[in-house]
Amino acid sequence: MTGQVNALDPSVRARMKSHGKCLIPGKILEIKDHRGGAGYPGLVDASTLNSSLVVGELFEIGQDDRRAADVLRALDAHEEFIPDNPADSAYLRRFVGVFVGSDRNTKKGAWVYVYNKSTAGVPVIESGDWSSFVKK
Repeated sequence: MTGQVNALDPSVRARMKSHGKCLIPGKILEIKDHRGGAGYPGLVDASTLNSSLVVGELFEIGQDDRRAADVLRALDAHEEFIPDNPADSAYLRRFVGVFVGSDRNTKKGAWVYVYNKSTAGVPVIESGDWSSFVKK
């Protein structure tokens, strides 16, 4: 999310326009970094609008097909999504309905990255808000 420490290449981030907060169906987990660094969020259960909601940020990646494809490839690499080998991917890219803003009045389709590893014993962030969680 905007304002958070993230290893995403700044040149990729510069090609993305934030449209602010959104609500994503699912739960957010605190994934521990196996290298000993800070944890990171893992979205799960993003398949139904009847599930709990997670606070996210909605980005536009452009209308130009080539530019959008370049940004998606860079995001895929950042999220360790391997389109030709989803079983070995840390995350899977999925197209789901998200709510724009903080209410359920406006819905848009958006690409999200869903955690693809074992969630056994991984803590759920009950608030659904990673930004608030890491500020504590």
